[in-house]
Amino acid sequence: MKKKLLVIFATVAVFALAGCQSTEQTNDALPTSTNTPTNVTEPTLEPTNTPTNVTEPTLEPTTAPSSELAPTSTPAPTVTEVPTEAPTSTPKPTATPTPTPEPTATPTPESTYTPTPTPEPTATPIPETDASAFKWSEKEDGTVCIDKYIGDKSVTQIVIPAQIDGKTVTEIGSKAFWMYVKLEEVIFSDSVTKIGDKAFEGCVKLTTVSFPRNLISIERLAFSECQRLNNIVIPNGTSTIGEHAFVYCFGLSNLTIPASVTSIGEGAFGDCMDLHSVTVEAGSYAEQWAKANGDAVKYYTPED
Repeated sequence: MKKKLLVIFATVAVFALAGCQSTEQTNDALPTSTNTPTNVTEPTLEPTNTPTNVTEPTLEPTTAPSSELAPTSTPAPTVTEVPTEAPTSTPKPTATPTPTPEPTATPTPESTYTPTPTPEPTATPIPETDASAFKWSEKEDGTVCIDKYIGDKSVTQIVIPAQIDGKTVTEIGSKAFWMYVKLEEVIFSDSVTKIGDKAFEGCVKLTTVSFPRNLISIERLAFSECQRLNNIVIPNGTSTIGEHAFVYCFGLSNLTIPASVTSIGEGAFGDCMDLHSVTVEAGSYAEQWAKANGDAVKYYTPED
């Protein structure tokens, strides 16, 4: 609509301008005429057809909106019917189940097993030195005396056998191991009752001697110059310790003499420089001997 009005207004303006120009031209040069000019009808600025009034658009909406929305009618609440209570049926009595008693656990009897204690391992017995290593002789009573060791002299341990050729070994003869300088340990079988004079003299490396339980006599110089002997326990039952039996045993520091000893030869422990005390049984011959020789005395009670 706006475009249509603009076109009409533009057309009217063109015609108006054209009329003005024609009037000006006529007024500037009017021709001389004898004839009376015919009155020219001046064009009118208004168009022949009256333009249709165009309704100018308004910015406001044609229909005025309602300033407030009409409240919507609140629906009437629906009446909830109260349910008719159904008649409660009287429950039939239910039989109460009898609880099943739980089985009583039968106590497990305690084991009467007594574990057998594991025996402590016993020391493996040291094998006896073979009889072929000894020169021996039979005594009048049918027992054996070892006269000399003729075996390997590099061996450091000797185990005196209890028997040779089925005969009991009871004696170690004179000088049997004399000056056996490699010997470090000697173990006697319990059958030996006598150790002869100078039997182990000069065994300078001998440190350990396990005397036989049935020993009766240790003869003169039997262990003289055994410089590394440090502990000597004379077994109970021994009666005689000969002269100089342990002379020059410089390392000897512990000595035990039982009450069974009734004879100790002169200088039996002479020059044993480290020996300062002797363990003896109170009232014994050994006690008197120790005091007479100026040794400190220690006392012991023998086992039954």
